[in-house]
Amino acid sequence: MSRTAAILTAAAVLAGGLCAPASAGPQIPGIPKSKQLTEIMKRASQLRDLVITEEEEIKLGADVSERVRGRYGVVQDAAVHRYVTLVAPCS
Repeated sequence: MSRTAAILTAAAVLAGGLCAPASAGPQIPGIPKSKQLTEIMKRASQLRDLVITEEEEIKLGADVSERVRGRYGVVQDAAVHRYVTLVAPCS
């Protein structure tokens, strides 16, 4: 599972575990119902619809990369490559 999918899944679990329908408010004793908390829970439950597969995430990244490279080009300069590698090394 990709990191994005894991985060979205965790948010969906949180939303499902902490609240009933938004109008009912949270179901944890001692936490008062508030408009802000209800809105947060509503948004978290909407994240369930945003979960994508790892393959979809890879395709999305490839599409964005292609558009960026098409618009701005690719720099083929050893000095620039060396600088970027020093500033943001791959791990």
